Amino acid sequence: MTKAIIFDMDGVLVDTESWFQTQFRDMLKACGTEVSQEELRVLTGCSMEQEDAFIQEKLGVDAYTAARTKDTWLQTHPVNYAAQARPGLKETLECLKEAGFKVAIASSSPMRFIRQMIQECGLEGLFDAVVSGHDLPRTKPDPAIYRLALQRLGVPAQDAAAVEDSFYGVQAAKGAGLFVFGFHDPFSNLSLVEADTVVDDLTQVPAFFNLVPQTCRP
Repeated sequence: MTKAIIFDMDGVLVDTESWFQTQFRDMLKACGTEVSQEELRVLTGCSMEQEDAFIQEKLGVDAYTAARTKDTWLQTHPVNYAAQARPGLKETLECLKEAGFKVAIASSSPMRFIRQMIQECGLEGLFDAVVSGHDLPRTKPDPAIYRLALQRLGVPAQDAAAVEDSFYGVQAAKGAGLFVFGFHDPFSNLSLVEADTVVDDLTQVPAFFNLVPQTCRP
């Protein structure tokens, strides 16, 4: 019996994968390097270290310079998480909570970005656990982030489900033994072949359990 739902953040709760990739494209262009949308797709669901390595390769700079270039750009082009919130985000989370599910986030993003998203989207008090890949030696596709989320929730893997939009994320959740909702994002259009089922709207998650957001009743 499913007792907990663990959400990825970027690309699932908020439509930030496309936003960040646009920022990286514009940043690299400002530095004199053109990259295609196809090249940028490899960044979907990756860690910040993988982002830095991508920038390092494209600009031909050292790791420190790549990280500083990205940080400086994002400081002057900050993300607005409220503007990127997926339709039905808060209603979906409130519905699941009201129905008795435990709800968590397992994201490769730094904790400061996760906290910023929660605050800007008005989601305070809706998560029973929040896990950042930056708190672990290895992040997705390694299943450690999901194992830690399960530990903090106090729920076994067979009683939990994950919602992921990337191949790496699905692999991580499946590796931890969870049922996986693959969230189809037409922008990234990544392979979700290993997911147990596929949704393209957050409200389809509670609907899977015969719950309807706003009324949250069968």
